[in-house]
Amino acid sequence: MIEGRFRGPIFIIGSGRSGTKLLRDLLNQNPQIGIPVAETGFIPYMVNRFGDSPGFEANANRYRDFFEALTQTNFFWWMRKEELELSWEEMQRLDDRTSWS
Repeated sequence: MIEGRFRGPIFIIGSGRSGTKLLRDLLNQNPQIGIPVAETGFIPYMVNRFGDSPGFEANANRYRDFFEALTQTNFFWWMRKEELELSWEEMQRLDDRTSWS
């Protein structure tokens, strides 16, 4: 990738039947862009449930609860179907547990 170019993320937001899926499909034709086919409507729910600053670094059980809740979302189901499932082992290797990023 060339230094200084936009590196994301890209969020597509819109109302139902407004063309967001068409836009997603068009953008996904670019090999440098990958937008999941599953919608991420679970994000507001997770932030509501676990807080603006999740604080996973201080509580391993809370981190596990988050992962368990994530595995119950439609997004996780779709990603599993696309063979892009995040395992508990991979989740544990993530460095930043202090923010949603």
